[in-house]
Amino acid sequence: MAITSNIEVGAQNQKPETFVRSQMAFSTAPADGSKRYIYGYPAPDGKPQTNYEEEYHPVDFHDIRSVPNYETEFTTDRSGFQVVKDNAATPDLLAAIAERNDERILKEYYPQVENILLKFVDGAKKVLIFDHTVRVSTGNVNADGSVLNETPESRKPARRAHVDQTTWAGYDRVRRHVEDKELAQKLLKGRVRIVNVWRPLRGPVQDVPLGFVDYRTVDPEKDLHESDLFFPERRGEIYAISPSDKHNWYYLKDQYPDEVSLIKCFDTQEGVAKLTPHGAFDIPNVPEGTLPRQSIEVRALVFDLDGSE
Repeated sequence: MAITSNIEVGAQNQKPETFVRSQMAFSTAPADGSKRYIYGYPAPDGKPQTNYEEEYHPVDFHDIRSVPNYETEFTTDRSGFQVVKDNAATPDLLAAIAERNDERILKEYYPQVENILLKFVDGAKKVLIFDHTVRVSTGNVNADGSVLNETPESRKPARRAHVDQTTWAGYDRVRRHVEDKELAQKLLKGRVRIVNVWRPLRGPVQDVPLGFVDYRTVDPEKDLHESDLFFPERRGEIYAISPSDKHNWYYLKDQYPDEVSLIKCFDTQEGVAKLTPHGAFDIPNVPEGTLPRQSIEVRALVFDLDGSE
């Protein structure tokens, strides 16, 4: 299913003076022309873990704050990403999330995320959260310094340009996570989005922030490449991103926990931003003693119907 980029041109041509020059990793196309893939677990039968390599390209990451009226200029429908204010998560809850307290994440934080999406995503009537990931830039370590094995719920920052879902994967998420098939069909008659809700657990973030590409500078036909992501029990599909001088990259300098990033990864509606290429990057010359980035991202299906229609 083709993705188009027929939306208005605006802030994508603005070049804020405040930016940081760094590197972003991009996956290279396999030499044999095959589809990219990566295994999220040890590859079976001696097969290579992945069939692509990564190469780094210089990128200027512009500070979102330096764009006039950035709160309204960058929205999930215009640019694909949006920054909103929310202080519902207490320091105690944020500390529990950093400790990977899944019980509190599910019981306390998930409802907060649902409220954020219902409040800030235009037309949202129903939210279905399907997973979350806690990330620490120093690697997978517990609070006491012991090593923690990487799992879908606990990972390092993803230092590679990507989009979490392809069009196929977006529809597959509905099929997989809405168990009532009749309800799923009803919900698919309306608008369906997948939005990541990304929050730092402490701030300001001065180590491995998250960068976003304004969708209005993306050429979907040239820049997006379907890539398989294999798990033991299923296949997922993400978009790898080609580097382009036309892309405008942004980040939120010195982001605090009450500043929440909404990152759209899938949308069934035309004429709006369909997705947001994104990836973590390193700030050059970070001062010694800078706290490692800690963050949580929650991924959710957002429907403009509640299924009762």
